[in-house]
This record gives sequence, C-alpha cells and structure tokens, in this order.
Amino acid sequence: MSPNIIGELVPLFKKELQFCKVKQGETVALFTEPRFEHPSYWQAFMGAAEDLGADVFQVTIPAFRKPEIPQAITETLQKANLVIDMTQVPGGTSPWLYTDSHNKVLAAGVRTLMVNHPPQVLRRLLPDPAVARRARKGAEFLEKAKTIHVRSEAGTDLTLSKQGRIAGLQQGYTDEPGHWDHWPSGGVATAPLEDSANGSLVLNTGDWIVNFDRMVSEPLKISVKDGKITDIQGGAEAAMLREWLKLWNDEWAYVTSHIGWGCEHRAIWGASIMDVESCYGSMLIAFGSNFFIGPARHCGLGGKNRSKAHMDIGVRNCDLHVDEVLITSKGQIVPDELK
Repeated sequence: MSPNIIGELVPLFKKELQFCKVKQGETVALFTEPRFEHPSYWQAFMGAAEDLGADVFQVTIPAFRKPEIPQAITETLQKANLVIDMTQVPGGTSPWLYTDSHNKVLAAGVRTLMVNHPPQVLRRLLPDPAVARRARKGAEFLEKAKTIHVRSEAGTDLTLSKQGRIAGLQQGYTDEPGHWDHWPSGGVATAPLEDSANGSLVLNTGDWIVNFDRMVSEPLKISVKDGKITDIQGGAEAAMLREWLKLWNDEWAYVTSHIGWGCEHRAIWGASIMDVESCYGSMLIAFGSNFFIGPARHCGLGGKNRSKAHMDIGVRNCDLHVDEVLITSKGQIVPDELK
C-alpha cells in the first residue's frame, strides 16, 4: 500500500476508535507481525489514537516463531485498554485469536479488535448501529436456545446442540471491557457441543470456502457424525478441503467449531472474506478451534476444541432453525424482532 494513503486512513481509523470508546488517557496497543499485508495501518492507527489523546505503542512478533505467544508479550498486552490485532496474514488462521494468550488478555478486561481487510472494505463496512442491534438481538435469542437445525434445497440436513453454550456476537467494534470484535463484521455464532452435529452439509455452486477465498464451483457434500466430518464428496473444492484437513494431522480439525448467521445488510457476497462471513441472512459454519472466550457478554465461543486448524465456510439459501423457530430462509432473516 502506498504510504500516501496514510493521511486518508487516519480520519477513518479515528471513527473506528471512537466506536471502540477510546478516550484520553487510555492505552492502545498495536499488535502486528511482519507479513501483515497492510503495514500502513499501524501508522494510521497510531495517528488516530494520538488524535483522541490516547497513549499508543506497537508490539511486533516474528513471522516465523513458536506457536505459543510468549508470556512477556501477553503481560504487555494485558496492560493496554485496547489491543488492535493486525497479525493475520492472507490465507491463514489468526495466530492470536484462538490462543490462551488472547483469552488471558480478554480476562484482564482488555478490549480487542481484529483488523486485516483492505481500506475500501473497512470504509464501506464502517460499523452501523443497525447491524450492532441485529447482532445483539440475535445473540440474546440464540443464547437461550438448545438446538439448531439447518436444511436446504441443495440437500443440507444438519442438526446440532448448543445446550449450555454461550452465543457470541460481532458488531465491527469493541466497546466494553473483555470484549473481542472484528472490523468489519456483523453476525451471531455459537459453539455447538463438540459431539452433537449429525447429518449432511451440502455446499452448492456459489457458496464460499473462506480459507481458500474461493467460490464453490460444483456441489460438495460433507457428512458429519457425532460432531466430526466423516466424508467429503465432490469436485475440486472437495479434494482441496480433504487435503487441507489432512495437513493438520489432528482429528480435532474435523470437529465442528461454530455456526450462526450474518447480520450485515451492506455485505456483498464474495467481495471480501468478511463480506461472506457477515452477509445478511447467510449461514457461517466452521470446523476446528473454538475455545476463545472473554468476560464480556456474548464474547467468543467458549468451546472445547483446541485444534490449531480453523476452517470457515459461508453458505447461502439455508433454512436455519433455532429450536423450532425459523431464523433465516433464502438469504433473509425471518423473525421481525431480529431483522
């Protein structure tokens, strides 16, 4: 990215920090790594934080390192009021999101925010109060539920239990102690009980495998028994998915992570990863890690899957039922109170 754009980013990033309730005297930590593809972001966030009267510093971890975040870095981040996480690289899972380090920082009451999308996406999907309201109402509804059942004309018929699990929300900003969020985003998710999913998930042409940043070109069937993928049938994307899962050499990579729906009415399917994950009325389902959680209400997932793998899949045109209530159908949110 040209350094000439930094001046244009400062006002945008200042608006985001204001959504995050950054105020004079607070401390903002910019958490980065050398492969992050938007190196101008830390400079723009630094300028935006200083404009708001906050103290700001940067922590950079090595690109090639041990999987664990060093304790000294965790302790440093725990001293901030807000951590901006800019460690995710294209095509990879976040090196910090699903870690004990992140859980410890959240437990200390720190607000954390992931940012990794191009500036045009951040600008188009700057937080919207309507999206935040939708996500919170959805999470409140989902938290009380016990079961989720998904069907589609393509052949999906999948049931899961979330009994006793929290419901997380994403609204595009973090504004209370111990809350994580992702700019841009808008959605609701829960971690089903790890052995509860049974049935078939059928991806149709046009659905999206997020980790590959790739649209499904032909139908793909994923069979799930007792929470775990047992078979994947289809064309090129099925072969890619089978190989990706094998790379981890970890049975937990095949286990369900989270499921939920998108709340972002401005999202454009396929325009970016978070457009797919947040698209209004679509379903997002994942396999792999799900153990991150914060003390704020509706923060994280709180599951037991500690795999290093995490695969997100965006699916359109599903009928998603929570208990017996139809929540999404054909790309729309059905209950008036959740729209």
